[in-house]
Amino acid sequence: MIKNIMGAAIAIALAVGIGTTGVRSNTTYKKPTQIIAAAKTTTLTDYHSNTEFTKSSDVKKIISTYGLKDSDKTSKIVYIPVNNYSVNDADGQNNEVPVDTRLANYSVKKKGYKDQVSYVRSITADTSLAQSIKESVTTTYDFSNIVSVSGKNAALESCLTSAYGFSVSNRSNMNETFKLSSENGADLNIYVLDRTYDYQLWETDLSHDISSDSYLGNGTIKRPVGLIITVSKNS
Repeated sequence: MIKNIMGAAIAIALAVGIGTTGVRSNTTYKKPTQIIAAAKTTTLTDYHSNTEFTKSSDVKKIISTYGLKDSDKTSKIVYIPVNNYSVNDADGQNNEVPVDTRLANYSVKKKGYKDQVSYVRSITADTSLAQSIKESVTTTYDFSNIVSVSGKNAALESCLTSAYGFSVSNRSNMNETFKLSSENGADLNIYVLDRTYDYQLWETDLSHDISSDSYLGNGTIKRPVGLIITVSKNS
């Protein structure tokens, strides 16, 4: 983790999960934060752009849903989606996707997904100034039995990317500046929201008249989908 704090600015750089040399995408957001006085939904991945939640009941529901640090002084929550898009739930639905490689025939069986948050840190900010966030987040994957895969990690990564429709080793560099709707100082708690997909990998044997599948192992894909920032009055 690299930290660089100047005045009230926030600078964060972290890599989520295991190391990988995946595809990089640099994103700089210039759109203003939309302020939601009363949310139709508090499912954060339904929001495509920077969103500030100000209604007390919405704030409490988000804290409860995502297991954030609770505080009676928390007055608002800011959500910043990675790459300025919402995640399609269909990516994680239970189904089976056949994937053929140069060395073998596989099948990726999706076992659903769940959203989890990882606490980054807290900071005291002067909310009369713009808040700046710079962060690098990376999609990662793991597997329980890589020695069973012909082509090892390169083949597995190709299978998972084909099955889920997004790169499983993508790195996104976020560079975001936003202004909080507050005149006083505030304590900020910063979290990364991850969507974790569970899967199984099977190998299909086509050497006989009737094909057969052999279970190879299971794993997870961890995909950062956004940043959550809780805003509380100074203690």
